[in-house]
Amino acid sequence: MNEAFIYVGTNLIKEGKIDDAKRIARELVELAEAKEPRLVAFHFFIDETNRKLVTAQVHRDASSMNTHMEVISEHRDRV
Repeated sequence: MNEAFIYVGTNLIKEGKIDDAKRIARELVELAEAKEPRLVAFHFFIDETNRKLVTAQVHRDASSMNTHMEVISEHRDRV
C-alpha cells in the first residue's frame, strides 16, 4: 500500500505530569526528525485542561508508520 497514512492518537496525562508530558513530546519529535526522513508531519497538542495529549501524524505510507513505531518503541508509554 503506497497511500498516505494519517494517525491521530490521544493519551491521558497523569495528574501533576504535564511538564513530563511536554518534555517527552519534545523528545519524541526530535527523535522522529532525526531518524525518520519519510515522516511527513508529527505534531503534539495538549488540551486546555492539561489532561490529554493528542498526536497527529502523517506518513508517506504504512511502512513509514511501522518504522516510526520501531523508532519510538522504548519511549511511547512514558506519557
